[in-house]
Amino acid sequence: MESLLESMGTYVQGTMKTQLHFTEHWIPSDEGAGNCCIYLTENITSCSKLLVVLQNHVGSQPGIWSRSLCMDNGLNAGSMLPTLHKAASLGFGVAVLNPNANSYVNEDGKKCSILTSSNPTEHVLTCWDDIIYPQTSAEHIYLFGYGNGGTLAKDILLRQMAKDNVELNRIKGIATIETSKLLEIDDTDDVKEFLRTRCVNWDSNDAPVNYQLCKTTKKLGATCLSAGPLPETTPNVAFSIQQSLDAAFRFFSFVATSDDKSKGNGKQASSNATNLSLQFHAAEAAALNLSPVAASIPDDEAQAAPEKATLLTKLFSWRHKPGEEAVQYTGDGKSLGVKDFDLLKVVGKGAFGKVMLVRKKSPPSAGQIFAMKVLKKSVIAAKGQVEHTKSERDILFEVRHPFVVFLRFAFQSEEKLYLITDFYAGGSLFYHLRKSRCFSEVRARFYASELLLALSHLHSHEIIYRDLKLENVLMDGSGHVALTDFGLSKQNVKSNDAASTFCGTAEYIAPELLRGKRYGAAVDWWSFGILLYEMQAGRTPFYDKNRKIMFFNIMNSTPQFPLSFSEKACSVLRALLTVDPTKRLGNNIDDLKNHKFFSSINWEALYKKEVRPVYVPDVSNELDCKYVPKTYLRAEAKDSICQKPGKDEKLDFQEFTFMGETSVMSAAVNNGGD
Repeated sequence: MESLLESMGTYVQGTMKTQLHFTEHWIPSDEGAGNCCIYLTENITSCSKLLVVLQNHVGSQPGIWSRSLCMDNGLNAGSMLPTLHKAASLGFGVAVLNPNANSYVNEDGKKCSILTSSNPTEHVLTCWDDIIYPQTSAEHIYLFGYGNGGTLAKDILLRQMAKDNVELNRIKGIATIETSKLLEIDDTDDVKEFLRTRCVNWDSNDAPVNYQLCKTTKKLGATCLSAGPLPETTPNVAFSIQQSLDAAFRFFSFVATSDDKSKGNGKQASSNATNLSLQFHAAEAAALNLSPVAASIPDDEAQAAPEKATLLTKLFSWRHKPGEEAVQYTGDGKSLGVKDFDLLKVVGKGAFGKVMLVRKKSPPSAGQIFAMKVLKKSVIAAKGQVEHTKSERDILFEVRHPFVVFLRFAFQSEEKLYLITDFYAGGSLFYHLRKSRCFSEVRARFYASELLLALSHLHSHEIIYRDLKLENVLMDGSGHVALTDFGLSKQNVKSNDAASTFCGTAEYIAPELLRGKRYGAAVDWWSFGILLYEMQAGRTPFYDKNRKIMFFNIMNSTPQFPLSFSEKACSVLRALLTVDPTKRLGNNIDDLKNHKFFSSINWEALYKKEVRPVYVPDVSNELDCKYVPKTYLRAEAKDSICQKPGKDEKLDFQEFTFMGETSVMSAAVNNGGD
């Protein structure tokens, strides 16, 4: 398989050089093994308009958008060749960068970072500062990014805006495909204005092509248009590139024409006073004989990805207590469904659905209160989260531990997945820390001790958690805590370099992830150290509102401790927040448990919940939701109706009965990351 993928890359890059007049450029130079290659067209110094192409997925290479799409649908669908041919036909010079080329193996077999390209951001900024911008005389530069490549496009914009004022900025527009995040709270007004007026993103969606997706527009801070639904036979979001390609180039042409008109009127060509993104959408709507308002929709319904969504059927069955007989349920939801529960209150919301407080109507467990997590299948599939959802279900099904949430039932309808767990009425640690501002060392140690046992148990089952944070730690009515939300967890982690996906929450991310290195369970102990520090200080140790500065601090700074921290607390935190993961405390769990900070803990009694919690929440009854944010409680508790699925999708769901084999899903679904 790898040899075939390598051959595809070689063919595409050869075509780029022979047919499209690209040349190779090396970073930092073409001498030695520690370098990487980017591709520039020969006319980069003389072209009047330049396109910078950015892709940022693990394993990506110049000339390829999606390796799996190339394998399944051919090079015309999965490679950059159609994009590059289109650019050439329109007279663009082109730069194709290589953001994921960050390391090499030296003669001693050691993995080393490539100088000036140790991570995707450093790579693109090096290319921009040292190669592209100094060479090109193009007055019109456009950035084109797929997925996380959209974030890299913004990095280039930020760098250039720091150099030149708005009027001198030669970057005229940004087009992104399937980009999930652009706008940051600390962005300057100039950056926000550029994103609002000169950036368009396309997402796969059931809405017609080029309809505006209003909610995503607000979230991104840039106009978001529909790329249309994905074909039923191609549930790969990279297919959106092919569906949006012509529209993206029309957007670039629209911007250029508008700027030229502004010049003719004596105005600054690069002025952001006019919202060109919305004007472009209006022009596209007019081509459909629609007004801009008519061609805009609230985009909170599921994305189209039917083939992968059908595979999610294989996830769900009944979870039984020890000594109880296991009961199998079919995939059509007839044996157990939403009808078997009273929906009481909304107690949480997330990217893929919501969490409701429910009461079971019928035996077994009739009258008991639970939390029901509702996930939309097609949204999960379209966002590439099939494997992560599978992992969450499998982990909850298999792991039994007093400090991990307990899964009681799991079932599905045609459109949704349902996970039923115990309801933790004490709320999240995030809620309590914000109320208290900080915890005493005794209280922080109690929560940390229970979480230590939970993480250790996961690691003993070759599971890394990867998203430890206050929001993911729930408290029961007695004051004990439990880990929840295993959507980013990874199974079968047998070594310290078994994972590579960049994921987690910014303030808690370990330095090895930021450096683009492979990693293992030690990332959880870094996050554990961050959380322990935060509980006592009321803030994380490396926080900065500028995310790039925060990431720099994580990789290069040592934590500074408030005077209120004891010597024992400082000692354990220094050992946990060790940049080198091989030297980080926690790799040997006994070393961590025996640290003097935890000397007062009776681990056996703690595991049995015989240690009285330092704080007991004021929970009056099982329906008490005083520790749930009021914004959730105001929402109506209902199971909304999704758009009716297609005939083939519905048939696939109804024919399947889950019998407990976890290997079927793994074999059926292409792994979109780890």
